Amino acid sequence: MAKKRDKNEIYNKLLSETKNLFKQNGYDGTSMRDIAAAAGVNVSLTYYYFPDGKYTIAKMMCDDFSRKCAKTMHDYLDDQDPLLYSLVFYRYILRELLDSKNDLDFYIETWMDADYISPPLFLFTYNAFQDMNRTEDYQFSEKLGIKSNGIWTALNKAKISGTIEISYEEIRDETDTARMLMMGLSYQEAREYIDLAEKQLAQIPVMHYTIL
Repeated sequence: MAKKRDKNEIYNKLLSETKNLFKQNGYDGTSMRDIAAAAGVNVSLTYYYFPDGKYTIAKMMCDDFSRKCAKTMHDYLDDQDPLLYSLVFYRYILRELLDSKNDLDFYIETWMDADYISPPLFLFTYNAFQDMNRTEDYQFSEKLGIKSNGIWTALNKAKISGTIEISYEEIRDETDTARMLMMGLSYQEAREYIDLAEKQLAQIPVMHYTIL
């Protein structure tokens, strides 16, 4: 008689096999059927453990990577205003990702598949308003986050399709500039913030963190 697998065993097996498939085939190249077959379960069961499908696991992996970056930033930089912190944070993430094309592609494909935007971006924007003694509420910050993420997604899609020639660093700059303009800063103020963020980024070593 076959041994009945417990929930933890199935969960860990799904997690392990999904990570292996991501490493072999990337995010877009991995399907829920692939995951189910590798784990030896039916497809419907995979959604029981991961309701949002493969995105659930991919986001966990990307979030873990981002936390490592945040910790390193904390180790090397003093406290600073929320807007500047967000600019350095996303540039540091990008710099680490550029160290591995597979990780970079995986990260971009994961976030382009997201049905919602990562809350930290909303919080960064809201805290920046508070630091400026502005009265915009959290919902307004969410709207700005969604708009700026839309710009990031559109530019990445255009780059991937070959519609435009643009570097990932330029995409980051364009996205952040748009967010700051929507926050009410002038173009020159936005550029000064980005220049300062680049200077602070130079103080943080490349740690070669990986996702896959």
